[in-house]
Amino acid sequence: MSRFGTSCVAVIVLACLHHIPAADVTLIAGKKLSGAIVSVDPQKLVIRTTDGSSANIPVRQIAVVDLGHKPLVLTPALAREQVELVDGSVLLGTMFAIKDKIVELQALSEPGQKTAPKLSVPLQTLLSVMRGAEDADRRSAWKQLVSGRGKRDLFVIKQGERLNPLPGTVIAGNAEGDRITFELESGGQRSLPLSRATGGLVFNQPPRAVIPPTICKVHDVFGNILFAQAIDLNGMSVTVTTVSGAVIRYPTLNGLAKLDFSQGNIAYLSDWEPTVTAPPPVPLEPLLTYFNDHALEGEHLILDNVTYERGVWVQPTTTLTYPLHADYREFQAILGIDDRVPVANAAIHVRIEVDGREVLSEQLIRKEKPKPITIDVKNGNELRISVSQNGLFLGSHLVLAEARLLK
Repeated sequence: MSRFGTSCVAVIVLACLHHIPAADVTLIAGKKLSGAIVSVDPQKLVIRTTDGSSANIPVRQIAVVDLGHKPLVLTPALAREQVELVDGSVLLGTMFAIKDKIVELQALSEPGQKTAPKLSVPLQTLLSVMRGAEDADRRSAWKQLVSGRGKRDLFVIKQGERLNPLPGTVIAGNAEGDRITFELESGGQRSLPLSRATGGLVFNQPPRAVIPPTICKVHDVFGNILFAQAIDLNGMSVTVTTVSGAVIRYPTLNGLAKLDFSQGNIAYLSDWEPTVTAPPPVPLEPLLTYFNDHALEGEHLILDNVTYERGVWVQPTTTLTYPLHADYREFQAILGIDDRVPVANAAIHVRIEVDGREVLSEQLIRKEKPKPITIDVKNGNELRISVSQNGLFLGSHLVLAEARLLK
């Protein structure tokens, strides 16, 4: 098994191709290919086709990889609890427990099915646990509760149709996993049975800034959805590491249904018109603040000899503000100074904020390699990008290549 965890690279390596189930690969352009998965990394997917040849497919061209395993049908009659991680991953199951700082959930599965994963994740990766997730009205009320949470964890009790939150801090669970130590907002600690949290639990996790990029969205046959930063195969078993660091292990590949490389809805910043803050224009000179999908004179954006069709060009002393409305999970971009700037030491400073909280402060120098970033914007309502001069202005401008928001 090969794992490059430090660079957040997803690698799938299989030694015996006859053990690999066939997969159907659908490209964004609509073309379909079939074959056995040989390997996949952030740049390409390699499959062995039926005629024995290998096909190298750029990941940016892939919509979805279908492994041919049907997912569990989630009907209202199937009682379940829903665990949402801070990266947007969703786990479904029963018999929720907290043992010390570890959260355990028994996966949903068909009777007699033996390939269910072990759903055991660190407490710090959780955003919420909702009971009664099979009820559509409950899910709607729960979404409102989570989006309006404050600066404390919530122990939620359902009384009739109302969800009544008790604010405080979840410290840890007991050895059996059925009680938690809960520090009240008003002071003092209590040992509370998890069975009393008839609505569920909401966690106020510390904010994250730069995070590992999402390689793909993994759909398994048990109804779980994982935003993966790494996927490792060892023989027929598979391990998925989510962006938040939770690790889910499947005994066999039959536990996976599909790999979604389109990652659902993507919004490019260059399709939006932000609110612009900049100094007053100089008389008789054009006001230059930003351009979408091109540089100063209409050229493509170029960073390190790579041409980008999508992105935002930003003039120093400019601030761009984009409304998010809590609809997105991640902001991704490649930061740099355009190759056409002639001075190697030309520099600028970029600052990125989410809801007024600084998540990135970086000096960029023309001669240095572009910097890929992935920013956590989950539940954020506003993204602000500010560019300032770093020393004398030498013609340098910020390029946000492939700047996009992912749901």
